[in-house]
Amino acid sequence: MQKKFLILGAVLLISLGFLSYGLKQGNKKQEVPPQGLAVFFFYSDSCPYCAKMKPFLEDLAQENEKIVLNEIKVSTKQGSQQLLGFYEQYEVPKDAFGSVPIVFIKDKYFIGYSESNNEAIADYLAGVTFEQLEEKNTFANDETEQVEKGYVKIPFLGEIDPSKYSLGVLAIILGFFDGFNVCSLGALVLILGMVLVLKSRKKILFFGGVYIIATALVYGVLILLWYKLFVFLAPFLQIMEVLVGLLGVIGGIYFLQDFFEFRKKGAQCTSKNNRVMKRLSERIQKVLKSEKKSILAIGISVLAFSVIITVVEFPCSAVVPLFFAGSLAEANLGALQYLLYIALFVLFYMADEIIIFLLVAFTMTIKLASQKFVVWITLIEAVVLFLLGFYYLFGFLIF
Repeated sequence: MQKKFLILGAVLLISLGFLSYGLKQGNKKQEVPPQGLAVFFFYSDSCPYCAKMKPFLEDLAQENEKIVLNEIKVSTKQGSQQLLGFYEQYEVPKDAFGSVPIVFIKDKYFIGYSESNNEAIADYLAGVTFEQLEEKNTFANDETEQVEKGYVKIPFLGEIDPSKYSLGVLAIILGFFDGFNVCSLGALVLILGMVLVLKSRKKILFFGGVYIIATALVYGVLILLWYKLFVFLAPFLQIMEVLVGLLGVIGGIYFLQDFFEFRKKGAQCTSKNNRVMKRLSERIQKVLKSEKKSILAIGISVLAFSVIITVVEFPCSAVVPLFFAGSLAEANLGALQYLLYIALFVLFYMADEIIIFLLVAFTMTIKLASQKFVVWITLIEAVVLFLLGFYYLFGFLIF
């Protein structure tokens, strides 16, 4: 457990070491000449659509000497504060907060990347009159208009806005893989095995439900706390992409090591915190065997067991939720948005446990799938984290 915390601490220290690099990079912001037109382009290094939008805008700026392109990275303290100012002045809807790329030109803003969006930007720039160019480049009193976002066509699904779905897909994928945590699954099977002695489906549903809900809430709170920490550190780190990328790579190494261990010894929880789980389970068994046992006493015991085990076993796979929390922090989301994404992650994290719980409750027996499934899921998880880590570090996926 101490080694895992040391690894996480090392990641943070390495990321802080890049601070000077981030400060030197800054944002490409230029002064606007008297008859110039300022174009403000907000982007993220980890956004593939931003990478496509950037050369398009740079080409427009080269073709028209009056255009002054300001490239602003949203992951920097100055960039995020500047973007919030633009949101307020342009009255951008809150559901669009965090969407990149986003371009502000005089009295209009353009969200997303697509051919139609690019044409709209080019036409708007070409249609600005000489008199408008002479006006002061300000948007304080201008009316705003939201144009089409960067949609892409997907067979059977039609047009979707990828900027709205990327984090959702990430939450589903990482939550699903994180759910196959042998320590967490072992704790669930242990608690279900103990309450099976009650021989009551209603009681199993109740106590198992208490365990599931408590585990989900505690796990969600832990992710939320890490998210808040990353948001707090973001202005000082300057380059959140580096921190998130390093977490992804460290996570890939960690789970690749687990894969080789599982291949040799089988999928098992090797955490030293098994002693804590053993002591807690012994206390619950005493309550269940007691002649004066009550629903309240059992419920409190199960609740305490789920809370303590979730916290104690969190370091077992902490890299995955930390990577996810870092991704959310890097996206600059509103409160409702990041809470929904955390809830989605936790839902898929608990999906396998919910299925096992329901099967046990309705069959009154515990049947587990082959360990090979967990072994290969661990390998896939390592590969996914490697890809995501390199994606954040270098700005592209290596396929």
